Amino acid sequence: MFNWRESEITLLPIMLIVVATIAVVVCYLNRNRSNFWKRMPLMIIAGLMLWLEVVKQTYNIMIGYDLWNLPLHFCSLFLYFCPLAAFCSGKLGRFGRTMVFICGIMFICIFYTEPSSVLSRACDDVFASFATFHTFAYHHLVLLFLFIMLGEGLYEPEKIDFLYAVVGVAGYALVAVPMAFILDTNYCAILEGMMPILERLRLNAGQIVYDLTLFVLGIAGACLVVAVAYLIKLIILYYKPRDEFKKIMKIVKSKKI
Repeated sequence: MFNWRESEITLLPIMLIVVATIAVVVCYLNRNRSNFWKRMPLMIIAGLMLWLEVVKQTYNIMIGYDLWNLPLHFCSLFLYFCPLAAFCSGKLGRFGRTMVFICGIMFICIFYTEPSSVLSRACDDVFASFATFHTFAYHHLVLLFLFIMLGEGLYEPEKIDFLYAVVGVAGYALVAVPMAFILDTNYCAILEGMMPILERLRLNAGQIVYDLTLFVLGIAGACLVVAVAYLIKLIILYYKPRDEFKKIMKIVKSKKI
């Protein structure tokens, strides 16, 4: 934990500042625009992420395809949820934004705790190959998408998000678990535990208990993210002056003048 490589210590804080600065500028420029224009940067980022994935898949086919490159990993979820969040409205768009928020918070916790588990050695030389460039660029686009979405107020936690969290994790499990076993590829640690404590559980209790535990942990983690966000929202609303109080104070001040 927090075992950062020298290249990560140098590069990742700089990139975080760059991404945050871009997000602030975009949100500032869109501050008085309609919801459609606020979603436009998200549409561009989502489109760029999909384009990079098409190039990645084509590149890997050309050099000899490895099943590990199929977009069935945890970070691959943004390829599906970001377009929903950016292009869709109504319940589908709400579901996409909720899952981007949940997965984004989880991603940040993993990314800045153990960067190598996400980027491998990409920070050592971002332009060493297309693979390292894609890995580095894709994950920072995820950060940019999340920052802009939150900065423009396009997501606000609601009670329904607990249901969306369960549906999102369950939907991923219904696809990724069978594919992991069929293709014999360890997507999202479904076949073997990457954490010693979980791998011991798999070896001692069996594969079924292990995968059920992963599923429960995934549901619990997603719901915890929503719960914390919803609690923060309630605290802010509790301490936020009511509109009626603001109007009264405005009238009082105007009379004093």
